[in-house]
Amino acid sequence: MHELTELLVRCGVKADDARTYDYSVRRAASSYAPPRDGEPRIEVRLELPDGLSFVERVGFRYSVDKQLRASAAAVYWRSVDAIHRQRLWMASRVEELHEQRPELSFSRARDIAAAELADRETIIFPHYSLLQGHDRFTRLPKAEDRKFRPLHRESCGFPSPVEVFEQLGIRQWFALLRPRTETDSTVKTSLAPGSRVVTDYLKNSGLLSYLELLRFYVVGYGCTTCIGNSGPLPDPIATAIRDNDLVVAAVLSGNRNFEGRIHPLVRASYLASPPLVVAYALAGSVDVDLASEPLGTDADGDDVYLRDVWPSRAEVQAILGEAVSPDLFRKSYGTVFDGDDAWRTLPVPEGALYAWDSKSTYIQEPPFFVDLPPSPPPLRDIAGARVLALLGDSITTDHISPAGSIPADGPAGKFLIAHGVTPREFNSYGARRGNHQVMMRGTFGNVRLRNALAPKREGDWTRHFPSGEEMRIFDAAERYRAAGTPLVVIAGKEYGTGSSRDWAAKGTLLLGIKAVLAESFERIHRSNLVGMGVLPLQFKRGESCATQGLDGTETYDVVGLATLAPRAELTVRVRRDDGSTAEFGAIARVDSAMDIEYLRHGGILQMVLRSLAGTR
Repeated sequence: MHELTELLVRCGVKADDARTYDYSVRRAASSYAPPRDGEPRIEVRLELPDGLSFVERVGFRYSVDKQLRASAAAVYWRSVDAIHRQRLWMASRVEELHEQRPELSFSRARDIAAAELADRETIIFPHYSLLQGHDRFTRLPKAEDRKFRPLHRESCGFPSPVEVFEQLGIRQWFALLRPRTETDSTVKTSLAPGSRVVTDYLKNSGLLSYLELLRFYVVGYGCTTCIGNSGPLPDPIATAIRDNDLVVAAVLSGNRNFEGRIHPLVRASYLASPPLVVAYALAGSVDVDLASEPLGTDADGDDVYLRDVWPSRAEVQAILGEAVSPDLFRKSYGTVFDGDDAWRTLPVPEGALYAWDSKSTYIQEPPFFVDLPPSPPPLRDIAGARVLALLGDSITTDHISPAGSIPADGPAGKFLIAHGVTPREFNSYGARRGNHQVMMRGTFGNVRLRNALAPKREGDWTRHFPSGEEMRIFDAAERYRAAGTPLVVIAGKEYGTGSSRDWAAKGTLLLGIKAVLAESFERIHRSNLVGMGVLPLQFKRGESCATQGLDGTETYDVVGLATLAPRAELTVRVRRDDGSTAEFGAIARVDSAMDIEYLRHGGILQMVLRSLAGTR
């Protein structure tokens, strides 16, 4: 224990008055193996006088009893083995079904096998165990494949100071490599730390100057790259992508890699640690083996490999104490709530109510309370609805309500231009989220959205009925609104996955969508839809748009809302253009009595307002 205390002191932890306690424990309660000599087991507890200094120098680390840790590990690895076993059982059963009934599609065979497995045992990890990432019979997992191992990564931007230096290394890390030049025009680089403190300790280490030599300049702080705010691509790159229909890649140390999110023209995005981001930028391609191919050349023209510049732990530790100190954090965060001069000199209007500015393109009064009756009307069936979008699996909230750049040729961009905003001043959807006129025009505005009603296009395109004209989703929604036609969206599995973005539900409501019919919903987005008064409807197990023969050209009625109960089965009636009709049951994903209240009021905002007004 003395050695441990000395080590903590060397790390900067205040341990001068630390106390230790020896105590005997019963053999059954001991964290350690029983001694062979039969002596009672003695365990030791260390108490530090200043826990904050431990947190500052070491970080948050919870002391966990070895016995509990061993039990958790045992459960963990049993679960991993069970996931792998379930996965192989599914592969075998799907293959067997394919041989017995070759007419079955892969998704149908997978659904049948999944239902059988669910009847046998609890599914531990549905996405992996039930092969939800597979789409064909020829790529089923084999017994010799690598077992499931969960991936752990930092949540966003840069990790803690210690981990940054363990990964990024010491000041001479890139000294071997020649600086990047302006002729290296196929790579765009940027540096967006999660905190201003990161910039300070990168400067103190000398590493920032080398990153800037490689054109990794600080472009902002916090949510930047992974929300699409790292700036435009250089014109030659953007032109080459458009003219040649190129698939290009981004590598980032963020927490989102949805298609088109980093930039509308970037289809592939890979999450990596900060040093690998730099390494791939140096290599100039993701189609490279960093273990065997060079990153670049030195001043003499000799190849330089990743192994040549990767620092040792000793090198990292040698600079850690010099570059990082508690004073950096005190300096940056001591006055964080005071703001800078620009913040302090902002004019602050007086009065209890906000004075809406009709000319503002950033903030407008939302329409959620316009013409709101004092009491909610009874729930009514949906009648004569048209399909605005017919979508596939894994539609993310980024597909539904993108947060990145605003295309100039889309409805939102045209709206801003019409109001005197130049494309350079568009900012992003995330920055314009206070203006519903922009956000509703951007709903389903992801440039990579694939709508089966407009199969030859990508982006926010649909087909209007009964005219059959192809047009932007917003324009079609406005045309339906003028005709008094309610709307529905039909989708596959995992609808609404990804970020818990409120505008994905708000924009859905403002387009006039009354219900979303999907095979399954992401938990938070389902709740958000209900909270905005939109009905989530779920196909019954084993059923889908394909099994019901739906192509999106039909009109829809949803019957049974007047007597709605949690998870009740409602009737969906379909009328086709040829006059034929069909109906099927779907589960109303209003999972509680409170969900029904939200839906009855038209949303949680309306319910709260009526509650405050005493008319609930």
